[in-house]
Amino acid sequence: MVTKFLTSIGTLVLEQGSRLGSVGIFFYETMISLFTTRLKVKKIFYNMQYIGVNSLAVVALIGITGGAVLALQSYIGLHRFGAERFIGPVVFLSMTRELGPIFTGIMVIGRAGSVITAEIGSMRITEQIDALETLCIDSKQYLVIPRLIAGTIIFPFLSMMCSACGILSGYLTSTLLL
Repeated sequence: MVTKFLTSIGTLVLEQGSRLGSVGIFFYETMISLFTTRLKVKKIFYNMQYIGVNSLAVVALIGITGGAVLALQSYIGLHRFGAERFIGPVVFLSMTRELGPIFTGIMVIGRAGSVITAEIGSMRITEQIDALETLCIDSKQYLVIPRLIAGTIIFPFLSMMCSACGILSGYLTSTLLL
């Protein structure tokens, strides 16, 4: 009984170590490909539009609701001590430091990340990635790097947009509603 338990734990640790190693090798190969091949600027701009501009409405909506709820909950807590004047700084600091980037990350992963994953997965199933490698096209340079660079460039702007929408909605909630 004890040996079965220890064997299952050992198997689990070995599987997770193997997965972590695969991720490390993938990251290493991607970085090598990033610095040794030419960037596809058109694909980067296309992915910036796809990841960033198409996610703008969802990110703004979640920022608006997050800022309004944060202002309302801050008012409830701060009103007990007569410190309603601190709602603005609380909303500003919370949205810019924590909630804006977290909300943005969740929405971009949910919207663009799942579609990208499904697209690359279907390309693997239909052997399109194997066809790229047969044609001597670096699949990481063609599929991964434009999305990685586009996400890295566009994410701070989406985060600022989410924070700005949250701060504005917190301001409107606290001045007009409260």
